[in-house]
Amino acid sequence: MAQQQRRSLKNVVLTRKYHAPYMGTSVFMSLSLLFTLYGMLMYRFVELSREGADLPVEYLVVLSSVVALFIAAGIVAVNVLAAHRIAGVHIKLLKTFKSVQEGDFSARLRFRKDDKLEEVEAAFNSMMEVVESKTNS
Repeated sequence: MAQQQRRSLKNVVLTRKYHAPYMGTSVFMSLSLLFTLYGMLMYRFVELSREGADLPVEYLVVLSSVVALFIAAGIVAVNVLAAHRIAGVHIKLLKTFKSVQEGDFSARLRFRKDDKLEEVEAAFNSMMEVVESKTNS
């Protein structure tokens, strides 16, 4: 299991150049919403402090900041992993297409079950079987 996890982390690093296009908008919108809510909460704490409320305002500010940072880190992590799933399919398609372009008609697609691309895999592999049989005859 540790080997599988290390391999997966290595793949995340190798596909990082593909992550930005797949995660940019999602991360931007999620973090914008989070920090808007955080700003509203901080504004309310300042108001409470000015009103002389008997609350540990400094403690609430620090706690809220830590919670917001953990949520932000979670948002980024989830988006990186989701982008990695998409980037993996993208890279696999590019490598397979390049292989076929270079004349390897035995190239086949193999996706992970979680990719939910069984129909694409089957159609491509069926097409390549026909192409391979026609080029070998």
